[in-house]
Amino acid sequence: MSAAGSVAGFELRIPGSISNLGPGFDSLAVAVQIYLDLRVTEVRPDAPDTIETHFADGGPPGENRIETAFRHARARVGTPAPGVRIEARSDIPTRAGLGSSGAATLAGLQLYQQLTAPISSADLLALAADVEGHPDNAAASLLGGLTVSCQRDDGRVTARAWRWPSDVQIVVATPEAELETPHARRVLPSTISMRDAVFNLQRALLLVHALAAGTHGDLREALRDRWHQPARAALVPGLAEALALDDEAILGACLSGAGPSIVVFTNGLSIALELEDEIPRFTVVVTGGTLRPKQHSLVHPLAGSMLDEVHVDLAFIGCNGVDPVHGVTNANLPEAAVKALMLRAAARSVVVADGSKLGEVHLGRIAPIDAFDVLVTDAAAPTPLVAELEVSGLAVQLAQDPRVDA
Repeated sequence: MSAAGSVAGFELRIPGSISNLGPGFDSLAVAVQIYLDLRVTEVRPDAPDTIETHFADGGPPGENRIETAFRHARARVGTPAPGVRIEARSDIPTRAGLGSSGAATLAGLQLYQQLTAPISSADLLALAADVEGHPDNAAASLLGGLTVSCQRDDGRVTARAWRWPSDVQIVVATPEAELETPHARRVLPSTISMRDAVFNLQRALLLVHALAAGTHGDLREALRDRWHQPARAALVPGLAEALALDDEAILGACLSGAGPSIVVFTNGLSIALELEDEIPRFTVVVTGGTLRPKQHSLVHPLAGSMLDEVHVDLAFIGCNGVDPVHGVTNANLPEAAVKALMLRAAARSVVVADGSKLGEVHLGRIAPIDAFDVLVTDAAAPTPLVAELEVSGLAVQLAQDPRVDA
């Protein structure tokens, strides 16, 4: 097989990241379960050193960091690469402080090495730091888990990773407003006092120990910062309120990267609900997915990775609409996708919908009617629609209101 043939169809999945973690400015970061996906659709040996990107989700505003990093690697390494067409899709919010540019930079570098020759992790991180100006986000995206990065005088990067504690959940609140990292860096002070330098050094070391040793009671103090968060507070609505949240389930809080996302560390879902109530201008994301506060649930496409590995004998699936022509639908697109995956994993399936949902059609399609075995509904279901659904082969069962005597 030719080199071009071996690369065509090549896929990358790069996680987003949360950097700084309070006092660990430009050094500490953690990878999080939101992703940039890249797939090579065509390799073009006749058009060397060219890259064409199709963004399935519309693409980032401004610079294409995938292409920037690819061209930077070509200039620094010097090995010609065949031309390539790629498709990219990302669920990492841009200009939100969640490592979207770091993930894109790493994707461009890894694409280049896939087309040419392997590049060591240290060299990949040095190239990423050239493009990004700091190595922390790229280190977390490359190595996974919790990472610490050290950039040497010659530009090379030493990075180490270890597991994030499984009993500490990460809750991210992201406002509608965007904040560009260059602007967030321009507001930083050019010098810091010895007292503030010592303040951050003490807490950065305490933070590393607390996460490694499980002394979670130290996290609130260990996440405090005097280097960047005070200067950025005016740019981040809700930061002061989040840092001041006082709840026994809150282990600590900090700004995510340059912002404007805010991170709260907890060991319970309740704090995600409290954050949604306290700062309603934000979208709240937990490591398990996006919070749906009214339903007290989380949803994220990552659930598909788990559902691919399971078998379900009988699945009960709720929905927002059941229609003979348009099938079973849901108003929330990510939730519809997860429900479709659950349906595929099940030997038999039951769709559950009260009578008001029959005849309704919503944006996210879960599956056609014939994918289900039974519909459970109530007496309010329109009789003509019930009859039409039964003709299509769907068994319909009416649930009795337990408040009504049989």
